[in-house]
Amino acid sequence: MINRTVKCKVITPMFSRGAQPARNGVYPFELRPQSVKGVLRFWFRALAPLVIDVNYLDVNKLAPKEREIWKDEKSYPGLKYLESLLFGSQHQESPFALSVDWNIRDEKAVGRYEHNRKGRLAFAADGELDKLKYSFYGTYDIKEENGDRRFMYSYLPSDSELTLEFFVRNKKDKQIKDDEILEVLLSILHLVSTFSGFGAKTHKGYGAFELIEPAMNRDPQKFGSIVEKAESALKKFITSHPEISKLFKIEPTKFQTIPDFPNFAARTIFIIPSIRGRNWSEVMRQMYFTSRDDKGWYPKLKNQLRKYNGDVVKDLIKSMNSNRGSVVVKPSILGLPLQYQRLQTEKRNKITFFAHVETEDKNRGRKGSPLHISIHKDQNGWYPVLLLLKSKITQPVNSKLLLEKDYGRFEALGYDNFETLETLIKKSGGVRDD
Repeated sequence: MINRTVKCKVITPMFSRGAQPARNGVYPFELRPQSVKGVLRFWFRALAPLVIDVNYLDVNKLAPKEREIWKDEKSYPGLKYLESLLFGSQHQESPFALSVDWNIRDEKAVGRYEHNRKGRLAFAADGELDKLKYSFYGTYDIKEENGDRRFMYSYLPSDSELTLEFFVRNKKDKQIKDDEILEVLLSILHLVSTFSGFGAKTHKGYGAFELIEPAMNRDPQKFGSIVEKAESALKKFITSHPEISKLFKIEPTKFQTIPDFPNFAARTIFIIPSIRGRNWSEVMRQMYFTSRDDKGWYPKLKNQLRKYNGDVVKDLIKSMNSNRGSVVVKPSILGLPLQYQRLQTEKRNKITFFAHVETEDKNRGRKGSPLHISIHKDQNGWYPVLLLLKSKITQPVNSKLLLEKDYGRFEALGYDNFETLETLIKKSGGVRDD
């Protein structure tokens, strides 16, 4: 077994909680190894279609025992088999383990509850999180079942340190060397540090970190070069083993339609030159601040989707009151569930849309936003980067969204038109950087 210590510096607040009970209304920060592995898996899947045809696996060249396991796999067999080599599966132990450590003295509550001028209990955000409540909604104002008390997350603030310890196990057959697995994992971790992070709200730029040991720059002149480096590391891993490479078609996957899962084969990278700040929080304010008189870049984008060729909310109210007709909910392209409040309809003041997923229990599914926003720094200050990984928000045939409750004949439809989304991003100041 070999092990490798990776030290990370937190760049933007990292929100995460586990199963530990709240203390004084605050859930302690907890980032589990399983959560880190899950993030690495997501970005591996995003990377793999650049290297192999994920739809192909030559099962006839597998050992008899493996052939029996994989012979009936129809959905992305190449992707799943390659993933099992690096991350394990129900049939194969993972070749690595990891631990996660941080200084508990760095933990802070995301805010506090205090009475406002009207005597109502209201949430006040901590420090630099002030005026950013829109962007990390869901980490506070949490009510436990059958209770009236409100709870909130803890977080690791900017400049905190996080330590990951990777333990790569010796494989019995020695087919793959430990350091080869570690090299691929580090290249994927570099992708995570560049475009995402750990914990909650990473799609909005939170949980970002920088690799300081080993030092791996997240701000090259072209962000595409980090993708290319990770692509090369994964390709080298496969091609250096003839017994593995013979199983795959080592060529990029050609998707005929919008992919079922987010990946770099269908990507666009934008920067927004008009948004600059002296630190991460100034950029976040320009992106997310909301008030009666002003909205940040992201709320404006959602509002443009809402009012693109009509007005989704007005159409919803009209259709729900008449119990007929269908409405295309365009903001659903930025992820689900999606909640509308204060609709003032005859039916209900608050509704929630989920993804209609036939394979999930009760057809209630979540879909992360395909837009990954990260905050970066260069010699001119801090600025946002937008990575758009196109993938289906709804089912290939049935674009129906699932409502929180049944509304008879009323039906809402999802929206998978990424051309519209890209057009609106450009109109909002986005410039392609890929």
